[in-house]
Amino acid sequence: MKLLALLAAGLTLAATAGTGAQPVTDTGLTGKVLRGPTTPVCRADKPCYAPFKGTLVFTRVTTGVASFAPVRTQTEANGNYKVLLDPARYRVATGARARFGNLVQPAVVTVPKSGLRRVNFVVDTGIR
Repeated sequence: MKLLALLAAGLTLAATAGTGAQPVTDTGLTGKVLRGPTTPVCRADKPCYAPFKGTLVFTRVTTGVASFAPVRTQTEANGNYKVLLDPARYRVATGARARFGNLVQPAVVTVPKSGLRRVNFVVDTGIR
């Protein structure tokens, strides 16, 4: 009976690999995403950063021929996010077209082998 359950779990995991679907895992990332600077000159009485409301795209970094579809997640209005990902290294980008002003820092993150890792991101607006 345990063997059947393990086989079924393996088939479910294999079915989602490379599809961009959320993986069957309890590992991933959580945190807050800010965008900024929001003005050309930062002042002490006005914050230079605001919550980022949009899409984050996580693309698995691989060295072999296997390819994995990106996993997308939406941030909340306050910039909070949570995404389940298999343990690995991922490149991070926004869902917007690649252009100046959409750079995400850190650009590469590592998902741990167990649990959720807290990582806060900053999306550079390009305002200078």
